Amino acid sequence: MRRAGGTTHSIDGVPALHGLPSGEGAGAPSIARERLEHLERENAQLREALVSRIVIEQAKGVLAERYGIEIETAFALLRRTARSKRMRIHVLARLIVTGRAEPEKLTPASLHVASARKAGAGDGVPREVA
Repeated sequence: MRRAGGTTHSIDGVPALHGLPSGEGAGAPSIARERLEHLERENAQLREALVSRIVIEQAKGVLAERYGIEIETAFALLRRTARSKRMRIHVLARLIVTGRAEPEKLTPASLHVASARKAGAGDGVPREVA
């Protein structure tokens, strides 16, 4: 959209103003407010995602140390447990990190299945783990 003396573009679906001379663009305050609100929402979402990711990484470390397993296996266990309990992975991760939850009982066979699924190998049939 072109205006006399300036251009209005859309950034991520939210209007943004560029080069409006003073006195033009009567809708500029509302457009600027919309853009600010959009950026604040996006910022909050990104911060929440970062915190969730940090907690998931911490939970992977806790599980790896607790059970003597690889980080990839710990993540597969975390993901599988979250799915089987029908909860978000970051919620389960927080419970594990704070010591208020423990994933299902582990056996060598269940660890093997978790590893095989992560690697995309095998037929999913548990085998003896040395």
